[in-house]
Amino acid sequence: MNYLELNARLEAKELAPLYLFYGEEGFLIEECIKKIIDIAVSPDYREANYVSLDARETNISDLLFWAKTFPFLAEKRLAIVRNANELKGNEKNLEAYCHDPFSETTIIFVINQKEPHRGKVFFQIIATKGWAVPFPRLREKEAAAWIGKKLAAKQYSINSQARELLLEKVGTSLQSLAQEIEKIITFAGEKNVIELSDVEAVVGRSRLENLFNLADSIGQRKMEKALGILDRLLISGETHLGILGMIQRQFRLIWQVKELAENGLNSGAIAKKMGQPLWLVQKLLNQSQGFDLEQLQSFFINFLQADLELKNSDHSPRHTLEFLIFRLCTDLS
Repeated sequence: MNYLELNARLEAKELAPLYLFYGEEGFLIEECIKKIIDIAVSPDYREANYVSLDARETNISDLLFWAKTFPFLAEKRLAIVRNANELKGNEKNLEAYCHDPFSETTIIFVINQKEPHRGKVFFQIIATKGWAVPFPRLREKEAAAWIGKKLAAKQYSINSQARELLLEKVGTSLQSLAQEIEKIITFAGEKNVIELSDVEAVVGRSRLENLFNLADSIGQRKMEKALGILDRLLISGETHLGILGMIQRQFRLIWQVKELAENGLNSGAIAKKMGQPLWLVQKLLNQSQGFDLEQLQSFFINFLQADLELKNSDHSPRHTLEFLIFRLCTDLS
């Protein structure tokens, strides 16, 4: 089951006795948990029939005791078990419960990691007796669609240039996007179409600046600084493939700008031809001074090799990106 299927079930107020939510997109996980809480537990008796547990601070025995207790003046009880990979105790007892869950209780196991622990048999049972739903970090196309829906729910729309810039600045983290959307709406006021100027005025440029600084560091052969920026991107939640894609896009833009400039176009004409903001083109023109076209072309061979390694190799993805930066800096020497 995926997120869209789960959402459709929840819209129909259909609940399962067991859920396993896992993945890196914590914002969507929390949205689904809130919907389940609203469906399963009346606010009047929520204190008696709802509990949120941290698996690092509880155990299987306590969880099962709670799960097998009848609800108080209600039809359902609900338990959220966060950090479920770390749940300790007699797993055979939990496996038995998962095979035959208490019909009056719903349990949601939450793991904010890419995959659940494969050695936990009860996770496998949940996948057959309940609903196991992955929540991977969204790709840019998916995040763009989410932005449109989020704004539409608030009676706003956004044009394509503004949406693209918002993604460039913020990334695909829905938590960060939701925060920035609230700021943009406040800024826009009664104007219900979000434009490029609104995003430029409100949203910080930390992600975009990291990319510019990374390209600058490569152009200046400052490998240590470039690796530090890579660290910041990873810490901020960007995926390894996502970072590679951003680097590729940045250098593709630098390459395009340099070719057009060498063909005699000024910054204004380049911005119009590429459909990019003038400030962005001017920054790219400055960056393009550190490279020649032959170097830029050779970079894309390195990008292809890194892409293949990330998708098909057992090598550490972090080391793959670090070695890519090493190769790019070395190729310029």
